[in-house]
Amino acid sequence: MANITSPYESVTFGNSLSLRVDGGVGAVSINPSGRDVVLAGRRGLYVVDLDDPFSPPRWLHHLTSWEVADVQWSPHASKPAWVISTSNQKAMVWNLARTANSAIELVLHGHSRAITDINFHPDHPELLATCSVDTSVLAWDTRTPKRPFYTVSDWRAGASQVKWNFKNPNILSSSHDHYFYIWDLRNNSKPLLKINAHERKINGVDFSRTKESEIISSSNDNTVKFWDLAKDTENPVSVINTGFPVWRARHLPFGDGCSIMPLRGGNNSIYLASHSEQEGDNKLKPCYVFKGHTDRVTDFLWRSRHSSSGVDDREFQLVTWSKDCDLRLWNMNDDIYDRVGFKRGEPKELLAYDYKTYREEPGTATNKGYALKKTKDTFVTSRGESINTDDHLTWISGVRIGRSAFAPPIDQNPNMTVGNAPDNLGEEVSVVGHKFPKVKFEKISVSTGTLVLSLNGPWGSNPEDLLFLRLETKYPRTYPSDPPTFRIEENRELVNEKRQEIMQNLNDIAKKFASVERFSLEACLRFLMGEKVDLSNLEKDDDDFNLPLEDFDDLSSLPSSISSSESEAEDDELIPLAQSGLNSAPTFDSTPIPKGCGASWTKSGQLVCFFIPQRESKSQKI
Repeated sequence: MANITSPYESVTFGNSLSLRVDGGVGAVSINPSGRDVVLAGRRGLYVVDLDDPFSPPRWLHHLTSWEVADVQWSPHASKPAWVISTSNQKAMVWNLARTANSAIELVLHGHSRAITDINFHPDHPELLATCSVDTSVLAWDTRTPKRPFYTVSDWRAGASQVKWNFKNPNILSSSHDHYFYIWDLRNNSKPLLKINAHERKINGVDFSRTKESEIISSSNDNTVKFWDLAKDTENPVSVINTGFPVWRARHLPFGDGCSIMPLRGGNNSIYLASHSEQEGDNKLKPCYVFKGHTDRVTDFLWRSRHSSSGVDDREFQLVTWSKDCDLRLWNMNDDIYDRVGFKRGEPKELLAYDYKTYREEPGTATNKGYALKKTKDTFVTSRGESINTDDHLTWISGVRIGRSAFAPPIDQNPNMTVGNAPDNLGEEVSVVGHKFPKVKFEKISVSTGTLVLSLNGPWGSNPEDLLFLRLETKYPRTYPSDPPTFRIEENRELVNEKRQEIMQNLNDIAKKFASVERFSLEACLRFLMGEKVDLSNLEKDDDDFNLPLEDFDDLSSLPSSISSSESEAEDDELIPLAQSGLNSAPTFDSTPIPKGCGASWTKSGQLVCFFIPQRESKSQKI
């Protein structure tokens, strides 16, 4: 793993990123430090290190037939490893600092029907709220998890969302049908306010981060409404008519604006809108549109970083998750900040978080030496299915950084022309690994620039006999401008003269390609397998990669072929499925096997038996 201790060392902050995850994911959340993303589905939790996206995720196994409605990472520095996810009517509190076998720290069970939303208290690390289809809203103290300390219900309509007030620790809001409530923990079960806000169902509410009385509501009636409950509880301050049903509308964590996510339509985009000095009804006029997903966006998050200088120098990056199974990171620029009134450089004390990742299993020993291993690496927790290096190669195929991040699949736009050369080591390994299936990648660590691979080449005493070789390659951070270094494992069948010849030629190839800033892995592998590599006609714009990167867009990143769209309508994820990618296994046949015999008692007490008749062979008949 890369030794990254600061968000300013991140290789993905400021870079576009596309991460394809086909694992039936239903919800997503982000670590408050911005280092990790957690994806929750019926198979459990997947923890992805955004600063090392080429490493497969940590998998915390929890099979369930229920769709995950929500997952939330604790926003508190005192509970940096806590994640809470839904499992039907239960809320599972995970501690990622524990090993996979003991990661579930608490189970909160107080609802009688499925939970629809969860929300950590913004001030108290031990408090959180849940709401459910059973119409109730529960507030929990994790120090006494057996029962909630506060319970309220609408008794008529299920609750769609619950949110704490950022400025008043005793106030929370819940949305039901076309109205929402304002509750006070000190006021027993009687609501402070009931706001008949919309004509159709409300999908979400969100309190302002700076003003106690301001709240946003979004609905299926194609509107987003801004309320100032201290001034008027009957009429909103302003209304945005979007032209599509709105799933979520939230205040921006910077400036004076909101982000809008459609329920249907809306070009599968996220809209940023400024509501500074707006009043009355307004048509949606977005400041910026994040467009690129091929299916509906189901959630969005904000990743941020800042220094400890005492001024507001925050930078933001939008993280989106869609039904197209694509996790994307979108960059921001000063023009977008200006459009929503965000002024950087003003005095502001900002919270500091420990910038660490929880992708690795606790207690896993990391070998930092320069040594070769014959054993295969395991990349996820031992509690779930292991992802070996073949699956690691498939995972890498779904990771795109930089110019190729948002390139559409080639079957969606066959006329597109994108350069075939990779942008980084991870993409190079993906292309070359699938191009040479007989080359075994035993270890892939893009973050540290280490590859261990094995193959058979004509390097024995008899050129017709293939000799087994294991090679470790170290790539510098400046690759391909600087060449990698090589080391060949000791082999008694490989004479010293041949070893020196191989090393000399590998170094020559790597240096020649580095002189023109070209990737050299494919050329090195071709040489090791006995092909002659011509170094005389190398040019900087030449390209050895005949296999376009877009050919791997249909490869899923997790060993499950269920997409999030299909998983909503089907509950068959517990059945063994065909693994996606090039190394797929045969699809499981669920057709029941016919009974070969059986027996049943009749009403008269007789036992009736049946058997499959035995067929006599022709020789017996003769």
